[in-house]
Amino acid sequence: MRRRLTVILLAGIAVTVGLALAPRRYEVDGISMGPGLLPGDVVTTGWLPERDRWRTPERFERWIVTLPDGSTGIKRLAGLPGETVSLAGGDLAIDGEVVLKSPAVLASIGSVVSGEAAPAQTAWSQEPGLVLDRAPFAIEMVNLRLLPVRDVGFAAIVDLADGPPARARGAVGPLSITWRIAAGRVCLVAGRLDGHAVAVAWLLPADANLPADDRRCLPR
Repeated sequence: MRRRLTVILLAGIAVTVGLALAPRRYEVDGISMGPGLLPGDVVTTGWLPERDRWRTPERFERWIVTLPDGSTGIKRLAGLPGETVSLAGGDLAIDGEVVLKSPAVLASIGSVVSGEAAPAQTAWSQEPGLVLDRAPFAIEMVNLRLLPVRDVGFAAIVDLADGPPARARGAVGPLSITWRIAAGRVCLVAGRLDGHAVAVAWLLPADANLPADDRRCLPR
């Protein structure tokens, strides 16, 4: 009997430790984290999730929290203790200073205005006009205040057949960037960010079959 009780006790301890160590999965319900996370998406914590109770959160991290009504929600951290949080022209400002976002954060919160494939074409353009923060993923919401978006740009996948190097030119308003690319599939991202022209390009793996409007062509 003593041996059985010992085995049961050890098994219970092992199960408890396993539950404490294993990542926890949550299903997203709501659009407050869109477009990066939409209803039905599943998020997973890291290993040993209980340790997060004792570590200091970092800005722009996504945290699973307990809401006032006792339910579970996922939120992105904006302000830290002792800070004054405000909006300046649509940007997050901490103590009056605008906070610059990393490419990883921008890729997770950016909205796709339009996306289309243009095979066998050498040029693509969109008519000039205001780009509005129209939240296309939240079509069921009404009375949204639509504001012009200052930081705009494009992401394109250029598939260049074997041959001599070619030039690809992208323009966003008065900003213009030209790349010299060799054969292969290249992802180009360019635009206006905080009043500056930014551009990046990288070679895609040969087995990367991404549609033109796939978010995975954005930089990690």
